[in-house]
Amino acid sequence: MGGVGQRIKELRKASQMTQQELAEGVVTRSYISQIEKGLIQPSYDTLDKLSKKLDCTVEDFFKEPENTALRVAEWKKYIRFAEGQAESGQYDQSRRTLDSCNLDAKGELELNDHDLGLLYWVRGKLAEVRFQHDEARALYEISLHHLASYMYVKERVRTMDSLAYVHLQENRNMEALRILNDANEILLQNQLGGLLKISVLVNSGVAHGKLGECHSAIRLLGEAARINQDLGSHYKAGHIASSLGICHMQLKQFPEAETQFQRALHFYDLEDNVPNRAAVLNNLGELYRQTERYDESISVLSESFDLFMDQGQTQHAITVRLELAKSFYLKQDSTRARVYCEQVLHDTDRPQHQGSAHKIIGLLDFRSGNYVQALKHFKQAQDLLMPYDVKESFAILSCIAEAHLALGDFETAAKSYQKVARNERPLTLV
Repeated sequence: MGGVGQRIKELRKASQMTQQELAEGVVTRSYISQIEKGLIQPSYDTLDKLSKKLDCTVEDFFKEPENTALRVAEWKKYIRFAEGQAESGQYDQSRRTLDSCNLDAKGELELNDHDLGLLYWVRGKLAEVRFQHDEARALYEISLHHLASYMYVKERVRTMDSLAYVHLQENRNMEALRILNDANEILLQNQLGGLLKISVLVNSGVAHGKLGECHSAIRLLGEAARINQDLGSHYKAGHIASSLGICHMQLKQFPEAETQFQRALHFYDLEDNVPNRAAVLNNLGELYRQTERYDESISVLSESFDLFMDQGQTQHAITVRLELAKSFYLKQDSTRARVYCEQVLHDTDRPQHQGSAHKIIGLLDFRSGNYVQALKHFKQAQDLLMPYDVKESFAILSCIAEAHLALGDFETAAKSYQKVARNERPLTLV
């Protein structure tokens, strides 16, 4: 009778029921306990009532008990395989490994917190690489919940680092930095370094850079590069160089920025990392535009656009198309600039992209003396961008003031200038 008792116990746990819940309305909790221990043999009537509560048949109670230990050991093995594959960037293999282990919600109840922490980190990573950032964030938070124990320090910091990265992708920069500061504190307390330390430093540098703290970002990224050098590794070397390039460009340190961008391209070529190469070329195109090397800007931006399109990353390609429009505008090629902007307006419904396109078209109309049309496009741009980019929307307010001034509407122009002055935004038509 022990076999029947074991099966009842298995089915009860699979249904997430306590002994008291199963016993209610049928027998006592003590009676259920004795059945599961194989001490007593229940009647058929009792088994029938228990089967209805467990949503099974009486015959299910007489099936051979499952080898739970073997099944759990198999799940653990698959989870670790998937973890290693995800860490090495073999995401398709990692996804197939998880699919093949046939682990469902009931099976997860058999796993300990460490295994569940690893499992949800892998699932988060697979969502992240599909750009499903909301899902990835939720999965990483579940992983952190399971890895709360002091025994799982490395795994916990890795998940914190991954969660911060997702926040950075969504421009939740302060939240990312808070998580990264906590992660770095844990690393220091436990005297941990290596590749995990590099990753935390890189994401911390990116967070500082996004918050405009470029000097702090350069310091953190430089520390990551020095650890790489000490280890004789090139872990995230392309990411480090690319991020340093962006910081130097923001500080108008253009030679240093170009050196870092070229260094990043070298590493991404070695890795055959096409999307990241395309992103660096986009940044390099912006650098060349800022230094008035318009032909070089257009050349690398065109390459970036083609690479993004080849990868099927159309939204990134649209961003590059806007960069091309800016470069053609500054090169005085108004026709090409307008064509690119009109393509953006046709191909996307994203307000940020549409707003930028309307601004450039407004600048083109202003340059040609068509101030009425310029004003129309500037206002459309401001309406589209205000919810997403306050700084840019005030820059466009400067353009609106200039258009009113050109039309002789001095009172409205003055009011617009006053709004800009109150918010201390620079006047610019470029």
